[in-house]
Amino acid sequence: MNGITNTYNFSESFMYINQELDFIYDSFNDYIKEGKKVVDKITERINTEYSNLNKILKEKYPDGQYSESQYAEFLNEYENPELSYDEQKKHKLELAFLNSGLMYICSQFEVLYEMINKSTAELFSDFNIIVTNKQKINKKNKTSIIQKSKNNIEENSGIDFSNNNELHIIWRKISDYYKIRNKIIHKNGKLNEEIIRDKIIKKIYAIKIDGSIMLLTKEFLFSVNNDMLKYLKESMNIIYEKYKDKS
Repeated sequence: MNGITNTYNFSESFMYINQELDFIYDSFNDYIKEGKKVVDKITERINTEYSNLNKILKEKYPDGQYSESQYAEFLNEYENPELSYDEQKKHKLELAFLNSGLMYICSQFEVLYEMINKSTAELFSDFNIIVTNKQKINKKNKTSIIQKSKNNIEENSGIDFSNNNELHIIWRKISDYYKIRNKIIHKNGKLNEEIIRDKIIKKIYAIKIDGSIMLLTKEFLFSVNNDMLKYLKESMNIIYEKYKDKS
């Protein structure tokens, strides 16, 4: 399971969301672990091939003295043609499963957060709270999908989640995760110098930079998964506690 103590008092309307969160959390972590195993297997094959090449190189030049042209000739003669393919395959495969993992967990967060939004509206519908459909009002602005859900939840419940310091910090991290997601979707992970130095990457240390390209890591995705799970569960708990106080 997720390792987060489950002390929440869920209403019936939150039960399905809670179960989905636990299932998604565990399944996603398994996906990352299994994907990493595939990449590790290719890495092991590459390392073995390089180890064999180094042995042959030492036998051919025991004193370790050889020119660049001699080394190029050596590779041309002894290097396995599949080695370059394996290196490219490893890189592409790692990008594929890590980047798609971020896309998946963000999409699940959006869906479940919107479900919490709708459930919150149902819970508080009997208290005559004026509900403003901010998604319609903000139709033409650049407010994100998750921010719109958050606005509606706060409007419906009367809760200001920024007053909860822990959730406020997690929300800011989630906002950064979405900026990273957008960079991958729209720019294939390419970052400009300003963003690399001044914004996201300094905050999130589990991301690697290769030139101007952002490379995700499994540690980063585990953090994303944990933060999003915790934010949704804690939000449901706060919402339900507020509902019980009003009932």
